[in-house]
Amino acid sequence: NSGTIDAELTGYIFAEPVITGTGATALTDAEIVKNNLIYTLTYADGTSIQQGDDLAKDGTASLKLTVGYDMNATVLPISPVSISNMDVTFVYGQN
Repeated sequence: NSGTIDAELTGYIFAEPVITGTGATALTDAEIVKNNLIYTLTYADGTSIQQGDDLAKDGTASLKLTVGYDMNATVLPISPVSISNMDVTFVYGQN
């Protein structure tokens, strides 16, 4: 928060990841990863991000993105798969 007023988180939007397969099995592989991808966004200390969280003027927040694959998955992609667009938009209001 580079402003001069404390802010409050009014909401955030986690974009749908874009999952792209390669080769002859691209679509199937992308679907497999989509169905088994696990991701979470928290503060760096592991606490949940919640609507109403404060961000002090001249303050910062360190975040942690954790990406994994379901350990109970029964299938794996055959070819490499890329994951992109893991964007997050935070909306703050005046506190």
